[in-house]
Amino acid sequence: MSKFNRTIQVGKPDVVNHEGEPAFSMSKELELYSLVCTSLMEDNFYESGADNLKRLRSLLDSKDVDDLFVGQLAVYAREKMNLRSVPVVLSVELAKRHSGDDLVRKVVRRVVNRPDELAEVLSYYATVNKPNWKSLGGGQMKKLRGLSKQLQYGLADAFVKFDEYQLDKWNKSDHEIKLRDVLFLTHPKPADKEMQEMWDRLVTGELKKAYTWEATKSKAGQDKRDNKETWEELILSKKMGYMAVLRNLRNILEAKVSKETIEAALNFLCNEKAVRNSKQFPYRFYSAYKEIVKTPSEYSPMVLEALEKAALYSIYNVEGFSDNDRILVACDVSGSMDCTISAKSVITRASVGLLLGMLLAHRCARVITSVFGQNFKVVNFPKSTPLANTLQRERDNFGVGHSTNGHLALAWAMNAEESFDKVLLFTDCQLWHDESNYGGYHYNWGSALEDNRFMQELQRKGNTKFTRMSIAQLWNLYKPAQSPNAKIYMVDLSGYGNTPLRISSQERAYFVAGWNADIFNIINKIESGSDALKEIKSIAL
Repeated sequence: MSKFNRTIQVGKPDVVNHEGEPAFSMSKELELYSLVCTSLMEDNFYESGADNLKRLRSLLDSKDVDDLFVGQLAVYAREKMNLRSVPVVLSVELAKRHSGDDLVRKVVRRVVNRPDELAEVLSYYATVNKPNWKSLGGGQMKKLRGLSKQLQYGLADAFVKFDEYQLDKWNKSDHEIKLRDVLFLTHPKPADKEMQEMWDRLVTGELKKAYTWEATKSKAGQDKRDNKETWEELILSKKMGYMAVLRNLRNILEAKVSKETIEAALNFLCNEKAVRNSKQFPYRFYSAYKEIVKTPSEYSPMVLEALEKAALYSIYNVEGFSDNDRILVACDVSGSMDCTISAKSVITRASVGLLLGMLLAHRCARVITSVFGQNFKVVNFPKSTPLANTLQRERDNFGVGHSTNGHLALAWAMNAEESFDKVLLFTDCQLWHDESNYGGYHYNWGSALEDNRFMQELQRKGNTKFTRMSIAQLWNLYKPAQSPNAKIYMVDLSGYGNTPLRISSQERAYFVAGWNADIFNIINKIESGSDALKEIKSIAL
């Protein structure tokens, strides 16, 4: 008998989650991926923004996370997940840890896609490398001592991406680090004489003024121009960007603009190509929808319809879901999912998950959508109105209580003898059992056993009555008895670093994280034998 070399208990929970329930740890790379793709570096239900950052740095310091993966993840977060803050953090943290080649340079060059991100990188670098500022004379306001050379080169490479319009639009005079500071600190090389002259105008404050809707709106206010006239000019001239129109729909309606203006705005909003190019998170459309629902205007119904169409376009090119697939979507609407995704947002993680589930239901032929908390409930809605569906469930307070009995989704499937090819749980993964209520599923089936294949399987295993069955245990009963080829996907919306079941191809249990349509593309890759980490590691730098 081995006294010191213990036998490994394969498939056994090895940690506890934030609710004290047994859970499964992740690899360091998978945990980092989930944290990065679901975090705005702000407070959430179980962790503060400071704790988020501390855990991220701890993962970066792990011997199991190599620097190349960190760089690839930063690029993935920026280019696929359309995040801005966390790729900046990853780039700077990578620069603190890595040297000897041009990896940092390549990553920074890819991560910086707007001029203001140049200053964001330097600002975060200064924050984590104090004290390092030195005041200079001769027109140069700052010098950053000890600046990583590769980070400097990456910023210089990115600087040449931007034209005069972009530089002027994002050159914020009230920010501590200005674009001229970035120019002095990084010494980019101009592509030609015209670019050098443009940078000279940046230094002297003589850039050609960019036409921006913000500047036009501000000037109209100073001139006391009619608010209605200003919005009409901005929209009909087609000089407002997609996000600007989306975020200002309520203001546009309240200005009582003409029908022609409304139609122009909605044609832009519903343009499939414009939606794709805008790279909006689906929840952005829901946020606008919630504003318009409470805005009294004769055009509000038209705007609501347009938002529904735009939201459906936001999950374009979703593959890997056959019309023959039977899919169970189960959305976590527990108390911990009731926190907003950021301090300035009104959108909760529960609504993000439910909306993503509703959008998937629109794209697939055979989907049952459900919610779980203390109880479990199937929710049936028209497929063409995911925003209205989400709002209705939110207004109903989801109707299932605030515990996190995710196992009830599988208990329902077992009781109803439903076979699914894919089960998707949109959740923060912090599942736990509220033993006072099992949502009507009392696991002493008695005489019903002979009529239920799942219960026959339980009886064969000697489990005719159970009171603490976890979702992991139920999954291992459900698969062989009814759906041997079924796969379960944990869609993580919070990134806490553990899961309620073991993620492995052997268990046919998989993991994705994030808030936009790329999660469905990752699921498609998984169906082809890949996974999220392999896709990230395939990014060429």
